[in-house]
Amino acid sequence: STRESTPCNLIRDSNAIDTPGSTTRQRTSSSTFTNPMILEHIQRNIPTSYEMEEFFACAEKQQQKIFMDKYNYDIVNDVPLSGRYEWVQVHH
Repeated sequence: STRESTPCNLIRDSNAIDTPGSTTRQRTSSSTFTNPMILEHIQRNIPTSYEMEEFFACAEKQQQKIFMDKYNYDIVNDVPLSGRYEWVQVHH
């Protein structure tokens, strides 16, 4: 058997695509939220800017501490610390 199809680049509206002979199920768009409970639940789980900053600031401080301990260099203040490595300034 053969089947005819429309190339994707010729389809203008993806919601207009119907399967021939299939009228038992109504097509719904997954990108449209009509249920207010679902929409409210999604909006509640989005962190605020402050919460995101707080979360990443903690992780950033941990990474800075690990770097400082390993390389004896303070990357925040851009100064060498005493320790294993001897840092010298390079002039261009």
